[in-house]
Parts: sequence; C-alpha cells; structure tokens
Amino acid sequence: MAEIKMHGWPHGEFCCLWDQVVETALHLVLECPFSKSIWVSFQRDRPRVAAALQDVYIKGWWAILMKIKNGKRNLDSAVASMVAWHIWQERNKRVFKNCSSMPVGVAAVVRSELALLLEIDRE
Repeated sequence: MAEIKMHGWPHGEFCCLWDQVVETALHLVLECPFSKSIWVSFQRDRPRVAAALQDVYIKGWWAILMKIKNGKRNLDSAVASMVAWHIWQERNKRVFKNCSSMPVGVAAVVRSELALLLEIDRE
C-alpha cells in the first residue's frame, strides 16, 4: 500500500473491509475476515482455490494455484484472479465511492462472471 501513499491517493491506514489491522496486500486478499468469507464460499465447488489459502505468502499461494491444471485452462487460477480482483474492487468502492457490499454479494458477482467465462469456453 506504500504505492498508494506515494501517489497521494485516498486511503486509510486500516483495512477498509475490516477496520482492525493495517491494510497490506496480503491482509486485503488473503487474511481479512471479509475476504476469507468470500474464499470459503468457493470451498465446495473450487476446493483447491480455498485450500491454497493455507499459505501465508501471496507468492506461495499463487504458485500453488499455478500448478493446478484441470482441463485446457487453469480454471482455479482464473477463479482466484477474479476473487482477488473483486476484493480489490470492493476496497476501492468503499474508499472512493463510500458504498459497500457484503461478502456474499462480491462472491455472487464472481460466480456470475465465472459462468460467463465457462459459457464462452464451451462455444
């Protein structure tokens, strides 16, 4: 988050999703209870995505996901990318637009986009 400060963009010191700890990339994507609830919601249909959360470093987490191959594409890495992106988008909505969604709403958007991706893949 040092880059955000360097550019002078609006930000708070604490995580705007949880407001309990200093906001870092690791916390925002993997450690924040808000984010974890989104990841856990994918545990049943994408268990390897949620299982990768056991790693304590983003680099290790991503390395685990990149090793997973299921079919033509690495669908788990696509899901993980979508989840991480939408967590970041939720953070930005709160900072810049002063509006928020619940974790279930963020997960629903990811599922909707994933369905579109799978539909395109079938064509």
